[in-house]
Amino acid sequence: MDPGSKDRLLRNITIAATALSAALLISTDYGPKPHIFSSFSASARSIKDWFWTPSPAEQEEMQRRLPRQPVASDGDRGSSRDVEKQ
Repeated sequence: MDPGSKDRLLRNITIAATALSAALLISTDYGPKPHIFSSFSASARSIKDWFWTPSPAEQEEMQRRLPRQPVASDGDRGSSRDVEKQ
């Protein structure tokens, strides 16, 4: 291995390890009391919620494209007890 590729490999491993450490520090549950990472955790949570929550327009689009299937209640399905009674 030439020195340039070793340096590049070390730099990539360092970046990955730093990113993983930061993600673990932010996502760890430290309890209900405020702590040093509270603001970072709240920011990361709000960004995650913003990214994964569909907007009202997207929700309407999903409702339009995916019509609701009727859900059978327990009475509609029957049970093994009902079969035994007959």
